[in-house]
Amino acid sequence: MKRLLYFLFFTLLSSKLFSQIQPRDQSRNDSLLIILRQGKTDSIRARAAFHLSKIWINLDSARGLEYLQQGNTLSKGNEYLNAIYRYQAIPSYRDEKEVNAILAIFRKYDHPDAWDYTYRVAINRVRWLINQALADKALAMLQRDIMPLAQKLKNPAYDAEIALEMGRSFVNQSMYNEAVPYLEKAVARYESIQPKEENLLYNHIHTLGSLANVYNLLERSPKADSTIRRANELLLIQPNLAQKLRITSFEAMHLLQNGNYQKAEKLINHTLDNAKGVPPRYLLNLHFQGYKARAGLGDKQGALRLLKKSHPIDSIHLNPEKFGTVDLSELLPTYASAYEQIGDHKQATFYWKRYIKHRDSVSKDQIATQISKLEVQLRTQEKDAAIQHLKAEQNEITLLLKNQRIFTGLFTAAAILLLTLLGFILYIYKSKQKINANRIHQLETDNQLKVTKALLEGEERERQRIGRDLHDGLGGTLAGIHIQLSESQQQRQGPTLDRAITQLEGSIAEIRRIARNMVPENLFHKGLDTALRDLCISFSTTETQIEYQSSGLSDNLSNSIQTNLYRIVQELLSNALRHGKAKNIIVQCIQNEDTLLLTVEDDGLGFDTQNKQNFQGIGLKNIQSRVNYMQGQYAIESAPGQGTTINIEIHVS
Repeated sequence: MKRLLYFLFFTLLSSKLFSQIQPRDQSRNDSLLIILRQGKTDSIRARAAFHLSKIWINLDSARGLEYLQQGNTLSKGNEYLNAIYRYQAIPSYRDEKEVNAILAIFRKYDHPDAWDYTYRVAINRVRWLINQALADKALAMLQRDIMPLAQKLKNPAYDAEIALEMGRSFVNQSMYNEAVPYLEKAVARYESIQPKEENLLYNHIHTLGSLANVYNLLERSPKADSTIRRANELLLIQPNLAQKLRITSFEAMHLLQNGNYQKAEKLINHTLDNAKGVPPRYLLNLHFQGYKARAGLGDKQGALRLLKKSHPIDSIHLNPEKFGTVDLSELLPTYASAYEQIGDHKQATFYWKRYIKHRDSVSKDQIATQISKLEVQLRTQEKDAAIQHLKAEQNEITLLLKNQRIFTGLFTAAAILLLTLLGFILYIYKSKQKINANRIHQLETDNQLKVTKALLEGEERERQRIGRDLHDGLGGTLAGIHIQLSESQQQRQGPTLDRAITQLEGSIAEIRRIARNMVPENLFHKGLDTALRDLCISFSTTETQIEYQSSGLSDNLSNSIQTNLYRIVQELLSNALRHGKAKNIIVQCIQNEDTLLLTVEDDGLGFDTQNKQNFQGIGLKNIQSRVNYMQGQYAIESAPGQGTTINIEIHVS
């Protein structure tokens, strides 16, 4: 009940200004009355009562409260409807606990109606926070609670309201340039909504007034003029005395800025004549513009009289019901300036001192300087020279500081330039070092490849020479001895001679095999694929099976690559038989375009790849040298008792 009494108090204050005989939308009012009387459920009837309360609360407060109480009675403990009642009955959004309690109820329900009520409660709380200069809390609530709801509701009027409140938050912090884009966005959104309901038109005019005020403060005369003109056009569509008074005060402010004091005073007086009976608190701003118009016309005494009449400073803050909430931090300096204009420095000093005491947040240094100046004027004129001397010293100090700032700036710029230059030189030096290191590494690699190539080519030539010597020299000699022994066997037979011939035949076969391995004639006549296949066959025995697999081998491989691959396979097969005691060996040679893969896998004894001593043999070193020469890669996979697999990959382009 206490909440209702507060609510009644505030609504009665405004009822004189906004009262009408009937609501604007009478058909909607009649439809809601029918639902209230004939609704099928109490919930439906309660919702109708709440809507009727919203319609009538500013037209006939007693009737609006009657509908509100009727809706509460019909709610019968329904949590959601009770939250609607509490939302419409809340006397002030200062009560953060009550606001949060209402929001907590609406947030339980995930449907558009609940979202809408959540938005309305939250936006009203934001307005209160902005009016209390709590912009940080207001902006946080806008971003956290209100903007996500507006995106879900997709109501352009809500987008306009959010932009308006963002703009107001900056205006209250005197950040007018930052406020302009938000207020302009709000006006554009309201302009886009057609047709306009009564409350939308009211909000549109109100937003235009806020934007015109900011344009005035920033002295953007053409924009202020067009904004005020648009607001007056809308007031012709829907007259509203409260908005008319507000827009007129901004129009007068605009005229005063342009020096049209007489025109401004005429507009103000005409508006005041048509606002008889309006509570003074709605006319304070208009009266204040009248004071400035009279002062602008040179009537300083008349201006002070108008100020005292409209803003009686000794009683205005004691009668909030009549004058509303007046910020003395603005009124006290105005009084001080008015007395200073008429030369009453004693009274001016008095109000400046009151201002300091009332509003500590205002720049004390500036006001203290003003007070000191007035007190000096009251006491003597003798210290004017001293003041001028102090000003001259201050100018000298300011000039000195300015020169020091310039010198510091130049020194800083020079230091930055020097550091940049040093950094650039260091970068070039490091780059050249890196290039030289890469070049040296490349030369070393090239030299190593040349040495490897020379060694391999020398080794191959030596193999061919030894092979030819064995085949043509020792092989031919042994063949001749074999012929002679065969002729002797025909003339004279004996077991010793037979054994000698048999051993000689074996020696001749072994020499030919060695010569063939050292000089693989079929490699150059029939190609790598055939040579490797024959090599695998030649190494195969009754105890060791060697399987050869190949795919895609090109006939255009260089002799160098073919020879090195042949020698690698030859060495790997020899190692598998001699050291690995392998029983089964698989040799795979596969070419895919420019990539050739060679794999030799056996089931021999294997070895520990982590033991570096196992890699000290000449055979593996030769394999490594040949792979490096062909600029390939190879990997060994082995473990004791698990055989050995060697994979080699080279590019043959």
